[in-house]
Amino acid sequence: MGDFFVNEVIGGLAKVVAASLDLLWGFLAGTAFSTPDVTSLPQVVAISGRSLVIVNASFVLAVLAAGVVVMGRETVQSRYGLAELASTRTGS
Repeated sequence: MGDFFVNEVIGGLAKVVAASLDLLWGFLAGTAFSTPDVTSLPQVVAISGRSLVIVNASFVLAVLAAGVVVMGRETVQSRYGLAELASTRTGS
């Protein structure tokens, strides 16, 4: 009698509970836990396009600034100090 109760009744009840939880999880996964696809919205496409242009321009400017610093390293920095470059006097 005890084996029947444990094996059949509790096992059947566990299968019903598992099936109902699977059904509930499938419903929630399809509705509440899903992320909508916003990549096709025209506003998102416009903002991402503008952001891409800004990032590319900033990258080019950073590379150019690094090139200017590397090219002028031994000429301007070693001959003149910051105070001499910033002053407007032409003679002492």
